[in-house]
Amino acid sequence: MADAGPYTVVQVDFPHTSFQEFESWCKSDLPKEIQNWKKLVNDEKCMPLGRSSGGYLAAYVQKHLFGNSAKIALLCPVLDPSRRVELRPKFADKTKEFFGELDKIVAMPLDAHAKLYLAERDDNVPLEVFTEEQIGRGVFIGPKTHTGMTTCASTKFLADIV
Repeated sequence: MADAGPYTVVQVDFPHTSFQEFESWCKSDLPKEIQNWKKLVNDEKCMPLGRSSGGYLAAYVQKHLFGNSAKIALLCPVLDPSRRVELRPKFADKTKEFFGELDKIVAMPLDAHAKLYLAERDDNVPLEVFTEEQIGRGVFIGPKTHTGMTTCASTKFLADIV
């Protein structure tokens, strides 16, 4: 994405061990990292971008650290990990490993500033995972598969996220 436009891309290396550790990292280390990113981009606006399971984490970061007025871009996000496991049981072990008990996972709501990019034929995060309201807000910019969408850096996508 950085090669496709005037963007500074900062990839976050967050704890992959558990959601509990991720939440702790968000409260302790991430605010410092955000300040470093803002220095890197001369205090220009930062926008979280999350794809697939990272969509849940990006939505969490946006909600808890950036505030409701921040923009966020989500590509085929897993906003409701429990629902995805219902529809795609092959993800059960990894989901339980990271989040713990499935019945305790809270679905991540979308706020008004979220841009939701979806793929029509997504085998990993099928459209049935989303609410009707979320699908209505979804943008289908071209790639029809999960891999195609989560690796998208097309000019159409880059023009749409700004």
